[in-house]
Amino acid sequence: VSTDFLNDARAVSADGSVIAGHFYVTRGYKDTPFGLLERVVHAPALWKRNAEGEYELTMLDQIYKNSKLYDNGELKTVEDSVNFTTFMVYDISDDGSIICGMNEAGCGGSNPVVIKNGQLIQIFDCGEEAAYDEDGNPTHTVNFNGGQCTSVDADNNVYGYYQTENL
Repeated sequence: VSTDFLNDARAVSADGSVIAGHFYVTRGYKDTPFGLLERVVHAPALWKRNAEGEYELTMLDQIYKNSKLYDNGELKTVEDSVNFTTFMVYDISDDGSIICGMNEAGCGGSNPVVIKNGQLIQIFDCGEEAAYDEDGNPTHTVNFNGGQCTSVDADNNVYGYYQTENL
């Protein structure tokens, strides 16, 4: 785990017992024609207050291995396809069981995402799909911009937005 300024605590539960944020994590290095490139992600993290009143850090950088994708009204298991390159935390529920935010897609768009009881649930997976005209020419990228889950209310309802197309 890096100790630079990119680490961030972003949301605190109502009673202060749980704090959510993200850490800049190095995933190794890759040799490129331009030199050695550091492979990094922003990974979600939790700090939970223990019985002594101290906070213990739990990294959630492996959470994508037990992930679900919300697809056509159903939660579907997607093995190793819901990953994160930049996970930004925006809010946490009062009881600390729900974290909401944004997970950057491989195409650079943003996917609205929720972590509920330790499971990553991506609301949408914006990709690099293109829409085509009748001659087969790409007209625009579909769902590039994505969205964000921005807040959780006292009843654990999650709010945010999603933009369906980039015209």
